Amino acid sequence: IYAQYGGRPIANGRVGIKVRVLEGSFAHESVILSKFASIDGPNAMWWSPEYRRSVELRAGAGRFTVLKLRGLPGDAGLPEGKPAYLVSIGDIRDPNKLKPYGAAAMPLVTAAGGRFISTGNRSNIELLEGEFGNQSVNVFEFPSIDALRGFYFNPAYQKLIPIRQSAGDYVLLEVDSG
Repeated sequence: IYAQYGGRPIANGRVGIKVRVLEGSFAHESVILSKFASIDGPNAMWWSPEYRRSVELRAGAGRFTVLKLRGLPGDAGLPEGKPAYLVSIGDIRDPNKLKPYGAAAMPLVTAAGGRFISTGNRSNIELLEGEFGNQSVNVFEFPSIDALRGFYFNPAYQKLIPIRQSAGDYVLLEVDSG
């Protein structure tokens, strides 16, 4: 169904299998990250008769939260190799506290080969199913799981975590596509 609407899952797994909770409490069991050729693709697939039938089949199987985030301009291609994704879900209470964190963290992301692929706050995240509250989501792509871990466990980054945490509550997930 994904391909029919210009989409493709790029990473998925369950907590303990390809998904690792690095920080916070993650109330869900699994994660699926997908990429579509156009911003209209997710909605076309989501509301298609084929996909609606699959939703009926999973009724009662669990709790689902499905979000649509806009990718960054110029990022239409599919990932190469076996990238890994860092997904940050934040309930930000003080955005001003994040400014020094962002300025210091982004060079470390870049040095590890990582890049932003999507970002959104509740005003520009489309909730297709479930509940999400007033949270923001950032998704970073790294060339490998080792590169992602190299970034996250870098002592220079570890020193920045308290700055981010002082601005709000976060869940950070490592999602391996390999």
